[in-house]
Amino acid sequence: MWPFIKYLLATLIALTIFVCIGILVMVGVFSSTEDNTIIEQNSVLKLKFDKPITEVTHSNPLENLNLPIGSATESIGLVDVKKAIAAAKSDTKIKGIYLQLSAVKAGFANLQEIRNALVDFKKSGKFIYAYGESFSEGAYYLASVAHKIYLTPEGLLEFNG
Repeated sequence: MWPFIKYLLATLIALTIFVCIGILVMVGVFSSTEDNTIIEQNSVLKLKFDKPITEVTHSNPLENLNLPIGSATESIGLVDVKKAIAAAKSDTKIKGIYLQLSAVKAGFANLQEIRNALVDFKKSGKFIYAYGESFSEGAYYLASVAHKIYLTPEGLLEFNG
């Protein structure tokens, strides 16, 4: 009976140590994801729509570890985009917005919300430039609010209907 209790206690101690180390690693990963950005004079806000646009941001803090589990794709949150545009409108250090567009992965309701925020931003007198290697219909819809639209000479413009 004593060998069984000895192995049981050793297993419980090992599991406790493993869980404590795991918690410390997770705390380290989550605390290292903070980003303190300093905005300099004459800055341009770059909005790159290369991920799906959802209502809120979904991020995977373990993405850089290349683990076989937890490989959910990141997304761009509509709320975060609208907050960034509103903050850029009132920030005197930001002179304009640069939209990097191609195949924007979002529904037209989300695109309309972003476009309305860009129209509101445009009323501040600051510029908006749009660039893409190709434009889907959604990307062109967002780009249509810009002062200037740039498309690669070999680029494509999807325009159905």
